[in-house]
Order: sequence, then C-alpha cells, then structure tokens
Amino acid sequence: MKLFSLFDFFIVLIFAAVSFFLFFNIEKEESDYFEIYYGEKKIEIPITKDTIITVNSVEIEFKNKSAKIIKSNCLNQICVAAKPIDGDGQIICAPNKVAVLIHKKKTKIDVYAY
Repeated sequence: MKLFSLFDFFIVLIFAAVSFFLFFNIEKEESDYFEIYYGEKKIEIPITKDTIITVNSVEIEFKNKSAKIIKSNCLNQICVAAKPIDGDGQIICAPNKVAVLIHKKKTKIDVYAY
C-alpha cells in the first residue's frame, strides 16, 4: 500500500510554493521619499537624493536623508526656523501654500484599535 501518490506530491508542492510566495511577498518594496505639496500639485523626491528645490519662492534643501526649508519670502519665517525632518513630521509654509512631508515604507504602530 502506497502512503503518497504522485498527485499528492504535486498538491503539496503547489501548496508549499504558494505559501512561500505569500509569506515572503516577492513584490517590489516601496522606498522612502519626500512629498512636496504646493497648491494642488505634488512632487516626490527620493530620500537619498541631495538637492535644493525652489517651489513657490520657498527654497527646500534635501541633504543626508533630511529636508529643511532654508529660504522663504514669508513674514514670520516660521518654516525656516523649523527643525529638519528626517524620520517623521512635516514642514508647512502656510503663506506660500507649501508642505513637505516624509513618506516611510515602514511606520511605527502607535495604537491598536478593536
């Protein structure tokens, strides 16, 4: 008496392959990037790119995986005084309608709700 047939072996093999694919999620992972919103437009900048961009007379510096507004024509200069964002957070220049946010592929969970 045979314990397993060839058909049983193929069923187990297919089940193992599907389980492996679902467990390791072989899709391309999304990388981290900065999002710049101005007006109704959006720009995405890779987190590893070091550059300076001017949007609506606001100069934004991206350096060492962080972002900081270095120049603006607004009156109070609150956005220029804000600390650079590198992990979580955002910088907003309300008079010029510019917002800089960071999009992380993995976020920390603060609260579980049931």
